[in-house]
Amino acid sequence: MKPTDNGTVTALLLLIAMSAKPPRNRLEFSHVIAQLKRFDSEQRVLALLGKPDDIWTQRDSVLYMRGEGSIWTYGSKGHLSFPLLGSVLVQEGEVRGVPPARM
Repeated sequence: MKPTDNGTVTALLLLIAMSAKPPRNRLEFSHVIAQLKRFDSEQRVLALLGKPDDIWTQRDSVLYMRGEGSIWTYGSKGHLSFPLLGSVLVQEGEVRGVPPARM
């Protein structure tokens, strides 16, 4: 595999994300989300945290953000419900913000 073969790398990361068990309790989640840094890829978020429970976009009118983007929420029970585990701001395919975990 060549270092520039982004399609293969993305496919491998998604495969890992689908096979890995995402964290589901607050303590485990806080340790895992703390590994995310600004400008990490969406694929890294999926690999570490799994598929988000909800995704908030500008169309939901609860957000104000510059540019296109979304907030991936974890631990929520329905659309726009409070994310009990945490959230990640994703813009242009990269992490732009992770609120600090409070335990």
